[in-house]
Amino acid sequence: FSDNSELYKFYDNLNSNIVGVNEKCNSCEDGKEDPEYMKLCCSFAKIIEKLDSICIVKENEKCACCDYILYWLYSKIIESNLGFRSIIRTYDKFEPLLKTSVFKVDSESEKKKIYDINVLKKKRVLFDFLLHYDIIKDKLNHIKKGKEEKFCNYIYYIFELYKEIETTQSGLYDKEKELFKKIFNRDKNDELDSLNKKCPGKCLDLFFKPESKNFCHLKEHKKADRYMPRILAVTETFNISNKIEKLKEEKNEAFKELPSNKIYDELNKDIENSVTGSTSRCDNLSLQNEKSKSFCKKIERNLKDLSTKDKLKNESHNDRCLYFNYWVHDELRKIFNGKTEDSYPNSKDIDKLRDEWYHISDSLMKGDVNENYEKIKSKYSKNNNNTSQGTGNNNNSSGNNGNPISQNFYSVKDFSKHKGCLYNSDCTFYDCDDMKALYDYFKDHDTIENKISAENGSQCNVYQEYVNYIKPIYDKYKDDCCNYGFCDYFNCNDKYDPNELLYKLKNCSE
Repeated sequence: FSDNSELYKFYDNLNSNIVGVNEKCNSCEDGKEDPEYMKLCCSFAKIIEKLDSICIVKENEKCACCDYILYWLYSKIIESNLGFRSIIRTYDKFEPLLKTSVFKVDSESEKKKIYDINVLKKKRVLFDFLLHYDIIKDKLNHIKKGKEEKFCNYIYYIFELYKEIETTQSGLYDKEKELFKKIFNRDKNDELDSLNKKCPGKCLDLFFKPESKNFCHLKEHKKADRYMPRILAVTETFNISNKIEKLKEEKNEAFKELPSNKIYDELNKDIENSVTGSTSRCDNLSLQNEKSKSFCKKIERNLKDLSTKDKLKNESHNDRCLYFNYWVHDELRKIFNGKTEDSYPNSKDIDKLRDEWYHISDSLMKGDVNENYEKIKSKYSKNNNNTSQGTGNNNNSSGNNGNPISQNFYSVKDFSKHKGCLYNSDCTFYDCDDMKALYDYFKDHDTIENKISAENGSQCNVYQEYVNYIKPIYDKYKDDCCNYGFCDYFNCNDKYDPNELLYKLKNCSE
């Protein structure tokens, strides 16, 4: 529904002022050690400067414009995954301007300066729903019968969320409560009755009735988080990959024999001194981080030898590419993220490495085409010469016995046998952590299961901790991947449900 939304158009206008992660501005120098804070701070400073031209509305609509800017700021704090100190710094930096514009009056400012990321998420989700309710209702009224489930689950999720915040006394959700009650009046339930007809089984008509204390007891409750607008890039699983990485480092003995670990170890082997020639592209790259150059050479070597590597040669081409993408992602995190959870990579080096990845792949494919072309040309010339000698000086297109000269046909596959592995653009620094964690889990599942025995009690404890980390990521992606689309990093077979493995591991560790 975002296509018809004036709010989203307004957000797009604000987003056009976002600066690059490496762009500097004098007003934000106090936080230069935090690139994400710098990016948000400089972007917001740019917006504040243009406030009069951005909020070209009637005087009585200026409050709404300021609210939009405030909720946009909330969403950027969430997306940037700012730490507590950086959030404080953001509000403090712009407090004088916020008080005269966005906060309007001093008494409101403290209520609107929110530091809890979970509260910000709930406020943003509720606000977007309530401002878009008319569009959502119109979509629901015109959607084909039997296709309402996504909208109904989304609406049900919002009602549950409102029920959760309704009794909050702190004033954090006053704006959302006010908007909700304005649409869904307690005394006049026309909207609820209408929704209940469109979404039977959700008990929406009982929402304000005190006797329905637990709202609605559905036989099968489905969380509707996946139907929220895809604004919130950062989720509750954001830091789980760091915990998994730390566990694997501390308990290396338990993980070193797992299939995925062996493959990543092979991809990460040091470059041998004798290997030269093809590395010249990386040698000529201008990179800010010294580790980037040696990593570039590993990328080049692995792309060239991917199908013949001992641990990968029996994998499908798709799996080889997935392993390669996740290996690159993980190594980039190690090189550029360091040990600080809220620091992010140097985008210039990353862009150069990804560009080089493309050029290396392109060069390998072109080289393969040229090599195969020369082989085919040589073979064709040889066959043609033999045929000419057999036919003497006869100019007819037939041999000695009147048989026509044989013709050779070649397909594109004959000229290009190299299968390239290109960068997966869906594999962002946010999402790829989850994808890699799930993919590795599915690949390692059977090996972990086979290690379950009374003699391996200590390992079972380690694996139990690991699978407990995987479980929320699995739950987060299962519905989308198994019911609404194919995810190449997810296996929908029920045997891979972490709960099944956790049950076995718990018995083993006891």
